[in-house]
Amino acid sequence: MTLKKKISLLIGVIMLATMILVSSVIYYETSSNLYNSSKEEMKSLANSYADTLENMIDKEIIKMKGLSEKKSIYDLAYLREKYYNSAKYKSSAKSVNLELAKYVKAQGNLEHAFVVDRTGKIIADSDSNLLNTTVLDKKYNEDTLKGNSSVSGIMISKATGAKVIIVTSPIKVNGNVYGYAASAVVAKTLAKPFQNLKVSNISGNYAYLLDGQYNIVFHPDSKSIGTSLKNYVVRNFIDKIRSGKSTDDNYIEYENDGATKLAYCNLIPKLNWTFVLSSDKNGITAYARKITLTIILIIIIFTIAVSIVGYFLLRNITEGIGKITSIIKKISKMDFKDLNESEEYSYLANSQDEIGDMYRAALSIKSIFTKIAEDLSNTSKKIDGNAVFLNDTITEVGKELDENLKESENISAGMQENSATAEEIAASSGEMSNAVENMVDKVEKGLQTSEDIAKRAEDLKHSSKNSQLKAQGIYNDVKKNLEKAIKDSEAVNKIGELTEAIIDITEQTNLLALNASIEAARAGKAGKGFAVVADEVGKLAEGSSRTANNIKGIVSVVEGSVKNLVKSSNAILNFIQDTVYDDYRKMARISIQYSKDSDTVNNFMTDFSALAEELNASIDGITKAVNEIAQNVADGATGIQSISEKNSTIYSKLKNVKSTASENKNSVATLKNIIEKFNI
Repeated sequence: MTLKKKISLLIGVIMLATMILVSSVIYYETSSNLYNSSKEEMKSLANSYADTLENMIDKEIIKMKGLSEKKSIYDLAYLREKYYNSAKYKSSAKSVNLELAKYVKAQGNLEHAFVVDRTGKIIADSDSNLLNTTVLDKKYNEDTLKGNSSVSGIMISKATGAKVIIVTSPIKVNGNVYGYAASAVVAKTLAKPFQNLKVSNISGNYAYLLDGQYNIVFHPDSKSIGTSLKNYVVRNFIDKIRSGKSTDDNYIEYENDGATKLAYCNLIPKLNWTFVLSSDKNGITAYARKITLTIILIIIIFTIAVSIVGYFLLRNITEGIGKITSIIKKISKMDFKDLNESEEYSYLANSQDEIGDMYRAALSIKSIFTKIAEDLSNTSKKIDGNAVFLNDTITEVGKELDENLKESENISAGMQENSATAEEIAASSGEMSNAVENMVDKVEKGLQTSEDIAKRAEDLKHSSKNSQLKAQGIYNDVKKNLEKAIKDSEAVNKIGELTEAIIDITEQTNLLALNASIEAARAGKAGKGFAVVADEVGKLAEGSSRTANNIKGIVSVVEGSVKNLVKSSNAILNFIQDTVYDDYRKMARISIQYSKDSDTVNNFMTDFSALAEELNASIDGITKAVNEIAQNVADGATGIQSISEKNSTIYSKLKNVKSTASENKNSVATLKNIIEKFNI
């Protein structure tokens, strides 16, 4: 298959795949957007129409309330209750009948209007045929007589057979229900706002209204009005809405007569009715299909147009590629002749596309190969000349190598003698190194000893300092305690003073006892008892005086002992302060000096060790250098020997090079044959 056909087929496949993909995406997006927008529009319309319907019903209720509150209606109900069959009641009933007939005619959407008493009998009606009929069995009658307005479901009129809805309002007299006013609203009049309902001009959509019993209040098909809804899928869904269990925002999809329907159900709470807006789902997506088919048609037309234009463009491209192919074939055969002079390729030189670039690249290849051929020709000539020169040079180098070989043997012998001398020097250096190593070991031991001395000196310094501090603490504590004890001993002096006071008291007591005895003697027999007491007091005072004198003696002894104790304590404190402290300070100074001396010795040993290590390192360096010299001399001798051997090898290889030079001359001839193949 030619390139033109391949490209055409590829473009067709790409366009077809693009068309399918774009069409699918457009159909999906358009149908999804239409579907979602239709749902929103259905919801909006349903809510709007439900509000409209609720307003219409509210309007009818308000009308009935106004009617029930009219004086004529009020009076009729009252007369019916109080003055039944009276002339006044009959006149009132006749008047109300006429009034109701005018009311129905004026409203235009009522089948008839009537008034019911609280027994359920119609007592006034715009349709005289319905007078005195009963509505006792109707639910709206029961609800209204309880005092509430009521809206019935769809009903069939007895008079005309039309579908109607009954709207009622109670008649109250002094808070009591005497009956109610009611109107029969024609059901189809409620459908007028919804007859032309459309969702985005989509076909197959309509609205219908259900009462609380699923009876159809209005429907586009008038035959369905008044009948019960047969679609139980929708009925079950509405049951869920009424029970508060519905989901998906009141939307439901269901099948009806083979078609998929989408419905939105809106509950009217005041009436318990349901407004349903239904659309054909296929009708919603029909517009999307129409748009998609239009786009597909446009893409097909565009594809055909692109294919035609592409064909002519490809023809120019493939013709250029064909020319380039023929040029490449010539290049593969090394045929560059007339490549840029031929009129067949002249238009390619002016082309500004990739084909022109390829043609110009081919011309560049021609120039490169032309230059290569010229360079090869020049190089072959140089190689030929160099081969002759190389042959002559090899002959001369061979002679020089022979002389070098002899000189190398002489140098090798001298090197061997130098190597022996270097080995003797290395042996002597080794003995020196051993001696220095022994010295280094001894220095290291001395250094360790000096470090131990320094450590002991430092320990002694710390120990003496700690002892001094402890002694200072003990001294301070003892001094403090002794000072307190000395101060406390002063209390003994207080005892002496108290003893003196006791002695003075006993002397006074003796004096009083003596005076008492004298007075008792003067009193005679009457003072005899008092004399006995005075005598006993005197004895007691003498005993106290003796005891006090004994205490005084003991206190004197204690005072002497305390004075001796104070004197001894002061002597101890002075000894510690003057002697012990001085000894501790001297020991501290000695330990500090001892530590400094040990540091000096340690530093000396460290310096000596460093010098010994430097000396050892120097000797090692000398030994190493001598060994290296010896090794270098040995290596030199070996190298000279190797040079001699390599000179021999070089001489033999030069012979091979000479042979190779001869082969190069033959290769030059072959190269000339290759150059002649370039057709330039």
